[in-house]
Amino acid sequence: MVPLAILAGATAAPTLISANAFMERLVEARSRTEGFSWLVMALAGGVAVGSPVAGQLIDSGGARLGFVVPAAAGLLAGLAALLGRRSLPTVQAAAASS
Repeated sequence: MVPLAILAGATAAPTLISANAFMERLVEARSRTEGFSWLVMALAGGVAVGSPVAGQLIDSGGARLGFVVPAAAGLLAGLAALLGRRSLPTVQAAAASS
């Protein structure tokens, strides 16, 4: 379990850094504070919702069932990223308009 916890922790920082860098490139300078606020709110909201959902699953089905929540959240986030990538401006176009 410890190696998996280390792996999960090691992926958290690069994910946050990538999200912040992506936000900085896509959001205009005058709106960045709001953009970062939405990003942090979404992350905090996910933690706030995920913890009790995992707790309920653990109470009803055991500790192993609690791992379903982060796995499902990761799959949903990946799917949302794949489906939404066409609606986002390219990084070059966003950088050129800044």
